[in-house]
Amino acid sequence: MRLLTATDAIRIWESSHGQPPGDRIISVLAAASPDESRDELAQLTLGQANRRLLDLREQIFGSHLNAASTCGKCGTRFEFDLSTDLFRQANQDQATEFDLASDRYRVQFRLLNLDDLNFANEMGSVNSARHRLIRRCVLKAAHAKQAVSADELPEQVISALAELLTECDPEAELLLDLACPSCGFEFELPFDISSFFCVEMDAEAQRLLREVHALALGYGWREADILEMAAPRRQFYLDMLDQ
Repeated sequence: MRLLTATDAIRIWESSHGQPPGDRIISVLAAASPDESRDELAQLTLGQANRRLLDLREQIFGSHLNAASTCGKCGTRFEFDLSTDLFRQANQDQATEFDLASDRYRVQFRLLNLDDLNFANEMGSVNSARHRLIRRCVLKAAHAKQAVSADELPEQVISALAELLTECDPEAELLLDLACPSCGFEFELPFDISSFFCVEMDAEAQRLLREVHALALGYGWREADILEMAAPRRQFYLDMLDQ
């Protein structure tokens, strides 16, 4: 995976605006992984995609993150710092297919991927998305050795499958344990690295375009030439314009 350039940041910002979450992640990863097609990247499990985004985020912005949340009890909004290392799981299994045995049911299933994320985004409700995702990830199912479809699985088996999906791909859902600094209320907060990183990339692209605007006005240089400069060099010329 290569490091994204200034030109990459602007192209991602320009081309991925309004894309579904899964497609937007693929656009970011495609720029950093030119040897892999979008179809190949779409088959990355959610945990694999998150790991790549964490690696890429560290390369560009470092491991430190500043985030914010609102207390669900007293309504206080507060900021907090964290590190990308907090989300890393050691010795991750590379398998993507697993088995579940529950209430005389046996289910063979695969982990959810970026293509599934786009599919879920098209569903009208959380409940319908959940059942359709289960249908997509179930490869084979049987009850008392008789084959059954994913639609025939009872709710308790579906719930067990949902829990096992999380256990088998722990980096698919990144969770933070927080405590409100005002009232002490403790709660769990899902952390979406893809949304967080995409917001940062948007801000970076717009910052770069402002630099291009200033340097093009000041020196008459082309956008491509400005973006090819290393960041310290661009900043030097920007400082010279202010003198």
